[in-house]
Amino acid sequence: MKFKLAILSVFLFLLNYGNAAFGQDDYVRQGYVKQSRLPRSLQKFQFGLSSYGSNGYYKGYFRSRPDGLYRSIYYEGPAVSKGGLGVVLGTYSRVAKLGKRAAITWDLDFAYNVAYWKGIGAGFYKEREWNNGGVTSQMSLPTGFSLKIGSDARLEKNHRFCLNFGAGINPMFNTTKLEDTVDKPIKQRRFGYAPYLRFEAGVFAGICWKLRVNYAIGEFRLLEDYQNWHKPNPFGVEKFELKGNSGLTVSLILMPFSFDWPDNGWWNNSRTSTKMWKGWKSRNKID
Repeated sequence: MKFKLAILSVFLFLLNYGNAAFGQDDYVRQGYVKQSRLPRSLQKFQFGLSSYGSNGYYKGYFRSRPDGLYRSIYYEGPAVSKGGLGVVLGTYSRVAKLGKRAAITWDLDFAYNVAYWKGIGAGFYKEREWNNGGVTSQMSLPTGFSLKIGSDARLEKNHRFCLNFGAGINPMFNTTKLEDTVDKPIKQRRFGYAPYLRFEAGVFAGICWKLRVNYAIGEFRLLEDYQNWHKPNPFGVEKFELKGNSGLTVSLILMPFSFDWPDNGWWNNSRTSTKMWKGWKSRNKID
């Protein structure tokens, strides 16, 4: 019985040793065992929830009676949205590698934002307070280039943090309606575009989490003429326009498939170091 147990013990030792040896041979041959199973297109997919705000200005002619006679009075002033929400989906493609931790990428996103306006045209009608509101829904395709440093630049989870700087152009399609005395106020639809600047900072904790600040600046049309109200409208508007001149989006970005990024660290940067092999072996749970 003791002899059989001894033979079994030797057999199990040789089996474990053989598995470790084969694992080490594979490590020496490749540098590391490939850990990713998903395509890179999925590994770069990202989505997020956003808080959105926009600044703009209005111009218009208003029919009033300052001296007992009807006249068209011109007014203009600032307009600021009072909060907004949105979602963003996106991906990117690496254009050039910069060392072991950085890369230049081309980014492409789809964003949907809703902005709520208050106080549009305040001051138009001095005889009676006019504090009109409205809603703008915006679909956009921001695209541009970024300098990425860290985990999402190389798609490697051993880089704990990431930092990104980018810029590009933001084509958009805006749908805006103002408050009205009827149930279905007229909507105006306008195309536009604006350049943007972007900053991101993130951390890898199970997956890659990022905080993004996207600032677009440039004039884009929202409302034109008097058609944003039904006739006869109670405000005496003859001509009116509302334009945006900036938009700030703050987003929490998740990369849900980043869990599949490879773990390429110091332990597998050498094909001959015994110390690095032991570190790689322990992290990959090879006996």
